[in-house]
Amino acid sequence: DPHLDEHIVKDEFGVPFVRLDALPSADVIILNSPHREFVAMPLSAFKAIAPVLVDVKGAFSPQAAEKAGLQYYRL
Repeated sequence: DPHLDEHIVKDEFGVPFVRLDALPSADVIILNSPHREFVAMPLSAFKAIAPVLVDVKGAFSPQAAEKAGLQYYRL
């Protein structure tokens, strides 16, 4: 989340803060907060990191995500 402080993430959740663009790869991306920075990204940028996108708020269309080659799930 580009709006979180990395120290708060570490202190509150006990995990290191890693920017999405610094992630070399992941099994899945869970998009919980569809900030403008994320929604403006091409779906191919998500696909370059992980094959699966879980879009909690429904920020992207399933058709566009599938066209980008993502396994796409919406809650």
